[in-house]
Amino acid sequence: MQVTAAFAPRNGNPGIVPPHLTTPLPEPVVAAPAAPSAPPVSTFSGRVVLVPARLVREMRERPAARGGSEQAAAEQAVRGAQEFFRGLGVSDRHGNDNEIDVMIEPRFSNAGFIAGDDARKMGVGNGRDLMIVGNSPATGESFAFDKDVVRHEYSHRIVDSMLDLGHEGEQGAMHESLADTFAAAMDDDWTIGEASTPGGMRDMLNPERFGDPGHVREFVRTSKDKGGVHSNNGIPNKAAALIGEQLGRPAMAQIYIDAMANHMTSRSGIVDTAKATLLAAADRFGKSSQELGAVQQAWDAVGVLDILKRKR
Repeated sequence: MQVTAAFAPRNGNPGIVPPHLTTPLPEPVVAAPAAPSAPPVSTFSGRVVLVPARLVREMRERPAARGGSEQAAAEQAVRGAQEFFRGLGVSDRHGNDNEIDVMIEPRFSNAGFIAGDDARKMGVGNGRDLMIVGNSPATGESFAFDKDVVRHEYSHRIVDSMLDLGHEGEQGAMHESLADTFAAAMDDDWTIGEASTPGGMRDMLNPERFGDPGHVREFVRTSKDKGGVHSNNGIPNKAAALIGEQLGRPAMAQIYIDAMANHMTSRSGIVDTAKATLLAAADRFGKSSQELGAVQQAWDAVGVLDILKRKR
């Protein structure tokens, strides 16, 4: 892994920070003019990423010096995440390899993941997967020292590789929730981002604490934040946390990995994911198991089980 200066994507993967904490970049975000060697407009999962042209030029022409405590902290968290996913049976072919660059960009008040194909089209980095690590808009501290954030972004990489799940609307909310779920599985609490943002950015067990929905009747319909991906993830987040409370984080994480590997697709939304985790729990633990019962109770608590029953 290596660290160089980097821009931050404003479309594609929306990053970890919810909109109310996000501050704008110091220059307007515009589509950069095409360059002969590599165009500064990239696509991410089929969507256009608009990049400040000046930052793209600087990244190509004057890469930042490598090293420092931020690099060491972020890389240590990435290595820990890789070991965690290996323990769940996630192989290199599912994105859990060392072909990823960590890039520090203090002008970015967020953090994000960009797939290698997109990085190559943009002509930045080494053409490998990129993790963009910026600073907390609340404190100005680097997200590199917040393991929740680094683990969340690395989890996006796994979800992208295994599912190619969308980044907008209900699929986007599910993408964010899966990244939160795996980040929390590596932690000992259900708050996301408290090391860099006072009080944290999200509470999986109690999403209402941050004004996020914890039940399907509270689903937010909006054109902002790519269809409310950092709000509506509160619903599946709460279900995942309830599963983890009942079964423990290792069992919860294994159920979700099994669901992704065997029962989910790139079009899976919240209800689809609920069904997938129920099937995964039954596959691994049995149809009369305590584990399956815990998954059912969790999705019932957020109102999704009733929807599944009506769809039968």
